[in-house]
Amino acid sequence: MVLIWTNLARGDREMATVLVALNAVFQVLLYSVLGFFYLQVLPGWLGLRTASLHVSMAIVVLNAWDVFWRPEITEEDIQHEIKREHGQG
Repeated sequence: MVLIWTNLARGDREMATVLVALNAVFQVLLYSVLGFFYLQVLPGWLGLRTASLHVSMAIVVLNAWDVFWRPEITEEDIQHEIKREHGQG
């Protein structure tokens, strides 16, 4: 969608592509860091009692991957199937 709007605005396609890719990487990394912070660090700082919830950073990263990348991969699969069915792929 970003690339469509960039084309409509006659923007730099290569720069928009780089920014979209960087945004995706930062989303996964920072979502993971923030998730770990909110689940493990912040409750202790605030003096809140918590259940014994031990969440590893790897689990948070995998969940971030699912949230941000699975829809993109699924969309590409659907587009590939549509092109294949219509003889364009």
